[in-house]
Amino acid sequence: MVLLSDALYKQTRELVSGKAQKSPLLAELSGWMMEKYAVGVVNFEFSRLESSPSGRYRLYLILENTEDYQKMYVRHLEPRKDYQSQIARQFCKLAIKHQIASEEQLDDLFVAYNDFSEEAKTVANWKAIDSFKWLVKFRYRAVWRVIAIFSSTVVFYYTDADIPLNEQKGLNQRIVDDYYAVLKKFDTLNYYTRENIQVKFDSKENVDKNYEGSLFYYTR
Repeated sequence: MVLLSDALYKQTRELVSGKAQKSPLLAELSGWMMEKYAVGVVNFEFSRLESSPSGRYRLYLILENTEDYQKMYVRHLEPRKDYQSQIARQFCKLAIKHQIASEEQLDDLFVAYNDFSEEAKTVANWKAIDSFKWLVKFRYRAVWRVIAIFSSTVVFYYTDADIPLNEQKGLNQRIVDDYYAVLKKFDTLNYYTRENIQVKFDSKENVDKNYEGSLFYYTR
């Protein structure tokens, strides 16, 4: 999928949807995380870091939503080191108890996080975008292109002036409403709301002027 492997995403989706049950270790770990940090853990992966010369292992905690994910960080990309240490110690106890790892594997454990809501929203957006493109093509002649960028969507008019003009006409809002209706058909885990959908309006003029006319450059 995005940051999760296809297999791990599928397993986590089954847990979130209630089609699979938590393992005893996951149940204990998620209960501890909720009590300690008020954070929902929906799954985890314990695996060796391929990039580590020393063979260090990683505990990859898959968190329920963006709010929970942000609690684990001081600021963007700066995790709370005290939380990482506390979680590593607790997981070591549970891993030994449930006999899934040796003390050697658990030594110097690296703790990382994933925001599952962003994974699920991105998957839904990628699936919805083709249907939305067809709807826009036949309903909105003022639109040049539509692209998906992870969990958000960008709608391009032809000129910069089109953006405020179509905002005044109410066209922007109608497009957002149509996008939401299409998106919800693919949002099987119900992570999207009207409040958190992200639709940006831009223009072909901007792409031509600042990105050499390339949507590839625009998205990089």
